[in-house]
Amino acid sequence: MFYAHGHDKGALKSRIELWMDIYKKSGKVKSELNERPSLRPEAIYLWNIYCEIITGCEKVTFAELDAWSRLTGKRLESWEIELMIKLDQVRCEHGR
Repeated sequence: MFYAHGHDKGALKSRIELWMDIYKKSGKVKSELNERPSLRPEAIYLWNIYCEIITGCEKVTFAELDAWSRLTGKRLESWEIELMIKLDQVRCEHGR
């Protein structure tokens, strides 16, 4: 699904945003939208935090996580920090 959130060269919107625009205008669902994995309810907060963090940075680093924590007042556990770093490594390996 990282592919869906990436941008094609020169695009101002992510692929998923473009697919959602197509759906809203035509009612046609791009097959990739149906292939989204589902998260367990207890993991959704982690995904939301990750999406919030990557909005403003190229790569998730300890410095980025520290800055995010200071700005939001939210503290992550060490395992959550490791997960954010690993998620971002996968995202970077598969393109934005």
